[in-house]
Amino acid sequence: MPRFVILEHSPTETSGKPLHWDLMLETDAGLLTWALATVPTENQTIPAEPLPIHRARYLDYEGPISGNRGRVRQWDNGSFRWLQQTDRMRVHLQGTRMDVTVTIDHPADAQRCQVHFGKPTSDSD
Repeated sequence: MPRFVILEHSPTETSGKPLHWDLMLETDAGLLTWALATVPTENQTIPAEPLPIHRARYLDYEGPISGNRGRVRQWDNGSFRWLQQTDRMRVHLQGTRMDVTVTIDHPADAQRCQVHFGKPTSDSD
């Protein structure tokens, strides 16, 4: 099964960016990545910013980020399964902290998206 990681990203004071959590899903092309505005919890919808594909090394990495962009530490990690791969993505994350169904809604004309962390559904068993 493909892997996922949620990294707590603490930026430097000079970066001008807030603390956020990076949700990363493993694909053949690299890690699909979204910056979440708040720490994920079950039954919560979080504003998110899609980010460029990241290198797979972040699945296991903790430490400083190049270019003085801060530090990351693993908040959760594990495996996931695709439930839907269209304009609305759904995955079942099974991690060390969370066992949830995640729905990512990204309207084509929007720069930001919504990421919903919900209870696993019967089709994610």
